[in-house]
This record gives sequence, structure tokens and C-alpha cells, in this order.
Amino acid sequence: MQILGGEPRAVRIEPDPGRMSATGVSLDRLLATLEDAGLSFPAGSALQAGAVAELRADSPFSSADDIGAVAVATQSGRTVRLSEIARIVDTPGEPSSYVFHAGAGGRLEPAVTLEAAKRPGVNATTLV
Repeated sequence: MQILGGEPRAVRIEPDPGRMSATGVSLDRLLATLEDAGLSFPAGSALQAGAVAELRADSPFSSADDIGAVAVATQSGRTVRLSEIARIVDTPGEPSSYVFHAGAGGRLEPAVTLEAAKRPGVNATTLV
């Protein structure tokens, strides 16, 4: 199943140097912790059929709050969470495709399309 159109989501992490310094967390340590937690980073881009496709690794997080709860360090026996040393912003991502349909009077309006493909050996009439 693939969704075309719509607004993708992206979570941006904005580290606060002052808070990081106060908790003894370096940028290298922060990046290593996020990578260990499975956070996806931009993985580059690829040229396919004359178009550039942005590549990302998958992430186990489903919300900005989940990311903010990641334990980054321990200071004096207290766990320091990412939300304490960085601003976590849930923002619109960069669209990878645009979908429109002809509305009233032939005017183009934004739309979302669901694209489904049958997998070999799977009953296409049964929804999972």
C-alpha cells in the first residue's frame, strides 16, 4: 500500500547548546544515542528515471513525544530525556508527489490517492 499526495510529516530535533552543556551531553553523544534508539536520518537521494527520490531509513517512533522521551544521559542518578535538552518539532515534511483531481467546474483540487497492489500468493479480495 502506498499513499500518494497528502502532507508528509517530519520531526525536527533542535538541540539547545546551553541545556546540553548543563547536562554534560555532547553533540556526538546525542547523535549516537539517537542512532542507537533507531531514529532515522536522511539517507541521501537516488536518481531514478530522471527524478530524484529522497531516501530515509525507517524509524520505530510514531510521534514527537516518543522521540522526546528518549533517555540521552544520566546526571546525578536522574535520567535526562531528549525533550529536556532539545526542542522537538512536528512539522510538515517535503512532499514527494502532488495529486490533484478535477473538482466542480473543472478546477483542480488537491487529493490523496491510495495505491494498492496484489502480492503473489495473497487473496486480493480479503482485507487484512
